[in-house]
Amino acid sequence: MASISYVERCITDLLNRGAPAEKIVLGIPLYGRMWSADGSQRGLGVELIQAHQAIASPLLIDKVHRYDETAQCPVYSFTAPSVYPLYSWRDIPAGRYTLYYENERSLKQKISLMHKYELQGLGFWSVGQTDANIWNVIVPYSQGRFYQDLKGHWAESEINYAISSGWCRWVTEYDFLPEREVYRDQVASSLAGFFGLSVIDAAYAWPFADILPGHWAYENVQSVVYHGMMGGMDVARTRFGPAEQFTRAQFASIFDRLLTLAEDEIERSIAWEDLENPFVDLDEEHWALIPLLRMVERGLLGGYRENGEQLMKPDAPIARSELAVMLQRMQPWFAIDVEGWRVCLPGVEEAERDLQEPEEEHSDLEEEMQQPMEEQQEAVQTEELEEGLQELEEEVLEIVESGE
Repeated sequence: MASISYVERCITDLLNRGAPAEKIVLGIPLYGRMWSADGSQRGLGVELIQAHQAIASPLLIDKVHRYDETAQCPVYSFTAPSVYPLYSWRDIPAGRYTLYYENERSLKQKISLMHKYELQGLGFWSVGQTDANIWNVIVPYSQGRFYQDLKGHWAESEINYAISSGWCRWVTEYDFLPEREVYRDQVASSLAGFFGLSVIDAAYAWPFADILPGHWAYENVQSVVYHGMMGGMDVARTRFGPAEQFTRAQFASIFDRLLTLAEDEIERSIAWEDLENPFVDLDEEHWALIPLLRMVERGLLGGYRENGEQLMKPDAPIARSELAVMLQRMQPWFAIDVEGWRVCLPGVEEAERDLQEPEEEHSDLEEEMQQPMEEQQEAVQTEELEEGLQELEEEVLEIVESGE
């Protein structure tokens, strides 16, 4: 029931300290922790068997069952109107309780970290604390087989890689649904995971009317908007459109902008003026014509061949499978460190620096101010030296002349 971010920080901390990944075993809890509203119970251990029984129990009332998207953990709140037999050997008194535990979805997220960081394996505590059905999820997932509906799919390996890398945390609990379209909030979540963007300060949050705090992707949306990767759906940027479909043209536009900046930074360029448009459905006046053709030229985006014609389908929504494949194709174009993906672009790095380490900006400014001051001082010193030499020369000349 530890949050996914806490678990990942523990892993990266070990890696940063020099621990070999092949010697790290990720511990997975098969139990939960429970707190009472009156403070009498603080982190009481609850086996998953008892957690499932409490969820189904008719003895408990005012039940609220939700999934914490940020922590990637299920949360179950309930009221015990009278003494409740949590175990055969332990009762809990009447009161309001909140239980944090693990289910198939949260376990998948934690197991995906083993794949992401290529750890040695998994350890569970303990086998007898859950029913046998959970192993039908744990075993294939730990072996890199994440969803049954991916078996034999054309993009199975790419999708599994994207899931294990933490780029698709928005998927459903039991099925990936690879041909289902993705929406803008899901794309924002994937971009935040792909680039390893941190949560921004609330003071920098954009006040969209249709995505508020509490929305499962709120923090991810604010991060990608802050870093300039996505924007609003209107000029005033009052609407983000989290539930609107995301098209191939929109995706190409985002990554083309980032990659073009990266190419300028590392002095790698492509002659865009000679681009050819072989796609019969891509109009020369389409707003994303150049980004789409650039992405094709880079080999990061492909088209379709139907009835002997090449099609781009620029305004077609991206399917989940296509998103996973595109992200994996982007991988070599960007930097990586042990904490996750980082886009190697000056604009994003400067934005993160301004938010997280503003003092560096001031120090840079001081250096810029100091430089002309030092140059001015050097000029003054040079001028004074020249004047001194001239005076010395005149004095020597006078002595020579008087001696004659």
